[in-house]
Amino acid sequence: MGADIVRRVAEVCPLNTCVEIEGHRAHNGLVFADVDKEALCGEGIPLHMYRDHTDHLLTCESPTGGQMVQRVAAHRVVLQCLVEAYLPTFT
Repeated sequence: MGADIVRRVAEVCPLNTCVEIEGHRAHNGLVFADVDKEALCGEGIPLHMYRDHTDHLLTCESPTGGQMVQRVAAHRVVLQCLVEAYLPTFT
C-alpha cells in the first residue's frame, strides 16, 4: 500500500527521495524503519498502538516548510487511499 500512497501523494506534494531518511533506509519516499526495534525502545501513541493493538504501522509526514494547503492535501490523499483500501472490508 505504501508505494500506491507515495505515488498519489507525489501528485500534490514533493517527496523526499533520499536513500536514507533519519538514519533509515528509504526508497522513492518510503522509509523502511525497523519498527520492531523502534517499538521496543520508543514512546508515543504510534508505537504504543503498534505494540498493543495492531501488526502494522503507517506514519505520514509532510514537508515542514511546505504551504499548509499542500500539506493538508497530501494527508487527505493518504486518508483517501486508506479508505479505498479498507472500506470494502467493512461493508
